[in-house]
Amino acid sequence: MSNAVNNFSELSAQKSFTLASYLSSLISTIGGALTLNDIAILMGIFLAMLTFAINWFYQARRDHREKILLQAQLGALPSKNTTIDKNMTKQKENAA
Repeated sequence: MSNAVNNFSELSAQKSFTLASYLSSLISTIGGALTLNDIAILMGIFLAMLTFAINWFYQARRDHREKILLQAQLGALPSKNTTIDKNMTKQKENAA
């Protein structure tokens, strides 16, 4: 049983070292291919797009909440023209 555990831990360690090796190679390649200004520009573009997406998401949530609030407020208001409302209700009943 302990032999299986040792094999598993060795396998996970090998996978971790392999992943670390690939990531460090990727970072070295990017670092060699791009200058500091290029990296700063790419980070700026990425952060601008991330900010846009987050603002869009929260603005959509805010609009949805405001729409629900407006509907609740309009539903709670008493009608000022009850005679018009009654006539419209009669017209709908006659049409049906």
